[in-house]
Amino acid sequence: MSSFRAIHKIRRKITGAVNEEGYYDAGNYIEFPIYASVQPVNLQEYTAYEPQGGRTADLVKVYTSVELYPMREGIEADVLEWRGRLWRCIRCETWQSNVINHYKAIFREIDDDEGQAEEIST
Repeated sequence: MSSFRAIHKIRRKITGAVNEEGYYDAGNYIEFPIYASVQPVNLQEYTAYEPQGGRTADLVKVYTSVELYPMREGIEADVLEWRGRLWRCIRCETWQSNVINHYKAIFREIDDDEGQAEEIST
């Protein structure tokens, strides 16, 4: 049986810490590979995750066995590099039914106009 998953790169920001001299060192990004299936969201999912209606952001869903982190207090969201574009995790759902355990994550494309894509890619 062949898998629909392929290797994709995730960037995760490591939380900063206070060093021995008492100064705060901002965390760096680490990169690691995951096996995942990346697919476009359907219309029903799009309206659930972009309820404003006027937004034109691209969304994708990612199925993987690795838990991915959306933005929450004190934690930056994971970033997916896919098809030459950067995507930020906005939600990760746990599907642990003991049949095919996996995570379903929703990613929103990072808009270059916000200047975030360059910050992450460096």
